[in-house]
Amino acid sequence: MENLSPRQAGPSTTVRASSTPLAGAGSLCIVRQHHRYEIATRREAEAYRDAGFSVDVIMLADPEKPDAATEEVVEGVTLHRIPGSRTKGGAVQYLIDYLGFMVRSGALLNKLHSSRNYQVVQVSTLPDFLLLGAQPVRLRGAKVVSFIKEPSPELGRTIYNNTKWDIPLKIFEQLAIRLADTVLTVTDEMRDTLIERGAKPARTHVVMNGGGAEHWTVDPALRPKPDPDLFTVICHGTVEHRYGHDTILEAVALLHDDMPELRLTICGEGSYSGEIKAGIAAKGLSDIATFNGFVSHEELVDHICRADAGIVAQLASEYSHLVNTNKMFEYMMVGLPVIATRLKSVSTTFSSDEIEFYEPGDAQSLADAIKRLRHDPQRRASLVDNAGEAHRTRTAWPIQRETLVGEVTALAQRSKFWKQVGA
Repeated sequence: MENLSPRQAGPSTTVRASSTPLAGAGSLCIVRQHHRYEIATRREAEAYRDAGFSVDVIMLADPEKPDAATEEVVEGVTLHRIPGSRTKGGAVQYLIDYLGFMVRSGALLNKLHSSRNYQVVQVSTLPDFLLLGAQPVRLRGAKVVSFIKEPSPELGRTIYNNTKWDIPLKIFEQLAIRLADTVLTVTDEMRDTLIERGAKPARTHVVMNGGGAEHWTVDPALRPKPDPDLFTVICHGTVEHRYGHDTILEAVALLHDDMPELRLTICGEGSYSGEIKAGIAAKGLSDIATFNGFVSHEELVDHICRADAGIVAQLASEYSHLVNTNKMFEYMMVGLPVIATRLKSVSTTFSSDEIEFYEPGDAQSLADAIKRLRHDPQRRASLVDNAGEAHRTRTAWPIQRETLVGEVTALAQRSKFWKQVGA
């Protein structure tokens, strides 16, 4: 049975994969321009592995580990690391980096296909035009999945605060739609938008960012506890202006005198890290706000467990109304109440009984939300219980995995290589 997000329904018309490994499953490759084997990519790769596919991932080499092996096997998934950069040097530098990776990943993909006979290649955007690099293997018989995790035209407008990149970004998105046999995306709002832009409804499916609990489960006996004399809020992930860290600092500053027990923890990295560090100093928050930068997964879980609430502070934009963030689901899995901006995609997925909403970009609204939760432990417990149940029954990875594996396996069965496997 196809698993759709809450407001979608409808019969499935494609063959579904069961959780039992399939005898016909062969080889599959994921292409992702990132130097870290992110949890999202890892859980997708391992879902395909568990379905019986031999899985390769083509990704960037880690610039901090120049002597690392270019090929390694992690939990049964083979990672192929290729040279390249992913710098934050503006639109032109982005384009140079993206094009370089597209050429190199496409060449490696074509070479690997000669021996692997990939049934499916999944290209996880951005950039959308990475789909061009997969076309040679598509012409040779592989099927191609475009996993569009962010709406590039809206993201471009948000990052650069203008529309000058609209035309090329719209063209690139059209490539991602039209050069794929199946399109996956992360919210109902994104699916609707892609369909309006030409994606075929029957070939466009939602696989939400509902993380796998196996990466976030904490042994209760070993779980660190929040300091009972403090009230700690946390925000983690990519540090960019659009994620609202400024609003968090302003809200904490507003509460500085009224809530001396308030503490703020920020974990992550990004092009806006310098501004946030400077903002902490300028607002006189160095005694209560800690910026940790990038931390390991184990350290991050420890920080989250020591917090009393998690904040998802995205600013309102054409982009943010279409997406959900991983951190929201991660707080739910660890058992933290979530304070989040009232955005379209978030508020259609979760209710006010599951998330403490505040108005986007409004520091006073966020400060009020923090204060409410600080003084209402019953509300905090209710949010944790309700959001946890909603996540487990609607958005969790086991549910999303069935859609992912089902759609991709149905596609693989239409590949010219399916019947050749095990022949």
